[in-house]
Amino acid sequence: MSIEKNQKSQKKFFKIVQELSVFDGVEIAAVFYNDCHKKPIVYPDYVGAIKTFEKFKKLPMREQFETSGTIGEILQQLINEKKEQLRKLTEENNRKEMLVQLHNMKGKFSIDMIKLEDLSDWMHVMREYIKELKERMKAKKAEEEATTSNI
Repeated sequence: MSIEKNQKSQKKFFKIVQELSVFDGVEIAAVFYNDCHKKPIVYPDYVGAIKTFEKFKKLPMREQFETSGTIGEILQQLINEKKEQLRKLTEENNRKEMLVQLHNMKGKFSIDMIKLEDLSDWMHVMREYIKELKERMKAKKAEEEATTSNI
């Protein structure tokens, strides 16, 4: 491997390590060494790396195995977690949009307005809307009882 390619891969490696550490709150210690360097390059620094390795060594063997991995495995796990978060947020946003649509319809709701693929989301929105209506009715009833008891 040429020195130039080595330096580029080293920069990419440490950029990924730093992003994982900063943005995802992962405690990372990394050592980059090859024949081109007289000394290994350590992230975040020698003292920090030693502390992280000591913490790692104190973990039970099972946890050590579960938490260690290649950069690719760790990145894939983070990507999968982010995809799941995105899926949940998208689902929640769709339901919120449907609730807004329901409020805008004001009694003009028709079964023809529902797409088959959105049926489960609409059911969830309807349940939430019914809960909200029941809560309003309870509050109104309690308010009316309070005013009649004061008379």
